[in-house]
Parts: sequence; C-alpha cells; structure tokens
Amino acid sequence: MHHHEKGDPLKYEYQYINVEWEWGLVDRTMLSHRSIIDQQAAAGWRFVTIVPTTSRGAVPMAADLVFEREAANPPVVDESDETLDEVSPSGGDESYSM
Repeated sequence: MHHHEKGDPLKYEYQYINVEWEWGLVDRTMLSHRSIIDQQAAAGWRFVTIVPTTSRGAVPMAADLVFEREAANPPVVDESDETLDEVSPSGGDESYSM
C-alpha cells in the first residue's frame, strides 16, 4: 500500500484552455472540447472541470477547460525564497569578518 509522507504534500500545476462556441442560425452540437481534452490527456494532463467565462443570458459562449497534473518540479513558494536568502552565506559574510 502506498502512503504519502507527512510534510511532503503533492504539488499540482494547472492549465486553462479557453473554448469559444459559435452559435449560428443552425443548431450545432458542441464537440470541439472533446478533441482538446483527448490531446491534453495524451500529454499527461487530467481534465478537472469546465468553468463558463462568457455567456449570453443562459447560453454559454465560452468556457475554460481546466486540467491538472502532478508538478515534476513544484514551484518554490516566495516565503521559502526569502528564508533561503536570509540563510545564504553571501548575506552573512560581513558579520564574520573581524
């Protein structure tokens, strides 16, 4: 059984792809999102949800397809950067010179 170490949370990265639907006089089946989802899945992204970004009344005109995947190199949080800067040798040289 695989368990995850405490203090080592999984980091995820997200990708947002905006899809626009053209509504003409003829009824259209909206399938353009399917090929995008398939392409992203093949590239290792997992489809999470769809978020409407533009609508005309109750009719969706555009939406973000949201994908996630485990981050290979989790981004370093800014607070960590500051801590590293404080600890870095270059910052402490002057205090050690006599």
